[in-house]
Amino acid sequence: MKNCDNKILRNACWGLCYIVNGHKEGGAYLVKYNLLPRLLQLMVHEKVYISLASTRLIGDITNGTDENTQLVIDAGGLIILRQLLQNEKFKLRKESCWVLSNIADGTPEQLTALLNADILGLLVEIIKKDITVVKREAIWVINVISKKVKVELIPHFLPYGVIEALCEVLPSAEAIVIKAILEALNNFLTKWREGGFEGNEVANKLETCGGLKSIETLQSHLNKEIAALAMNIITQHFDNANAEEMI
Repeated sequence: MKNCDNKILRNACWGLCYIVNGHKEGGAYLVKYNLLPRLLQLMVHEKVYISLASTRLIGDITNGTDENTQLVIDAGGLIILRQLLQNEKFKLRKESCWVLSNIADGTPEQLTALLNADILGLLVEIIKKDITVVKREAIWVINVISKKVKVELIPHFLPYGVIEALCEVLPSAEAIVIKAILEALNNFLTKWREGGFEGNEVANKLETCGGLKSIETLQSHLNKEIAALAMNIITQHFDNANAEEMI
């Protein structure tokens, strides 16, 4: 891994990927043998195949213990991932989103570090403008964040246009992505209510951007899980409000 020859680096990185893939403790071995610093360097290598393999290996590390995830953060991993989210190669953007979803699924402190790394806006841009396979991974990051984020941080999301971006994708997304979006929207709505914040900015944004209309339509979706998720959002967060308006 210390070699500078691109062919040797390529073979070494992808060899490690094949060895680590599918092994729960694979990332731990990468840390044990002190490969983390070198992998972080190689994430921004000029050769995409080396950068991609290194990013995937960092994903294996963050897919392990919270302690190893913290090592990645402490070593500047979030700064590098932010850079890769803006890379012209879609495979690097996609792989970076996977690593970020692992970090988001860590401790509350690790999620806070992600939110403080100026990454949320980039994820929103990906959801709005990127190709489908990258959008899907970015939506999954938001889904994980919506589950793990502390209630008091919910207002932090609104200025970035997270709600609007998710709703924009909703009408044309595939079933698995629709589920992820509906889960995230329900989480944001629920946590806003639990936080006792003034008004309901999440619900208001859903209505003004057309998201509520999309959710109402999804109540009759052929996929029963999607229909149930949509119906739950309407009954839990909007029916009472609509009834009050009619009084």
